[in-house]
Amino acid sequence: NLQDMSTTLGKREKPEGNPENGVKKQKLIDPKEQRTRPTKPDFGPVANRHRAVMEKAGLETEKMIELRHHFHKYPEGGFKEFNTQKKIKETLLSFGIPEDDIKVCAETGYYADIKGTGPASEEGPVKAVALRTDIDALPIPEENDDLEYKSTTDHAHMCGHDGHMATLLSAAQVFQKNRDKIPSNKFVRLLCQPAEEGPGGAEPMIKEGCLNGVDEVYGYHNVPNFDTGDIRAIEGYCMAAVTMVNIKIIGQGGHGSTPHKLRDPITAATMVHQ
Repeated sequence: NLQDMSTTLGKREKPEGNPENGVKKQKLIDPKEQRTRPTKPDFGPVANRHRAVMEKAGLETEKMIELRHHFHKYPEGGFKEFNTQKKIKETLLSFGIPEDDIKVCAETGYYADIKGTGPASEEGPVKAVALRTDIDALPIPEENDDLEYKSTTDHAHMCGHDGHMATLLSAAQVFQKNRDKIPSNKFVRLLCQPAEEGPGGAEPMIKEGCLNGVDEVYGYHNVPNFDTGDIRAIEGYCMAAVTMVNIKIIGQGGHGSTPHKLRDPITAATMVHQ
């Protein structure tokens, strides 16, 4: 159960690293080494315990790793994630989630419900929890030629949304296999948001009703320089940009011999940046 899972994952070792800044020195990995990745790699005690708990609950880890590689190999930009969308739906259907419970949202996004089949319960104020992932990639060509699942398009998952999708679908598989432990009057909603990098897929999804009936929403973002299995959280906002600011700096030309008679936009922009 969740309490056992929390207790198990809570027994974690203290991270190594500089005690002054708490940052562990990272070892660079040669991409060629990934080709000979062992069937069940050792990611450290915390991640291995987490993997064991999830696999006991029904997770097919190797399939999820392959799924992440697929998303990385075939990335798509915002509101153009049609093949990504198709793959997500195929995966959800393979878990046994009814097609009627999978809804297209914001054109290339999805939301899907995993409905409980256990005894109804009125305990607690929460009846529906949503888990969210972003699904788009950045318009940046990947130059990692040694990676066997290197991007094959003019986009790349440089922000890790391939991993976000794989972990959301991992959770979906576990919840679907254990829906008898979810009360029949409650459900878990999966949110697959397009265009997170721009122009923005959250607003149209909300307008189309993806949060209707949802009490709480959870999401996360990978941080490559953290230890595998290390989860960090704070109270309040974290890694959230809710608005954008555009600043226009207008200068006035002049001659280099009389800099006091011109307005230098470069100097002004530098001061704004500082």
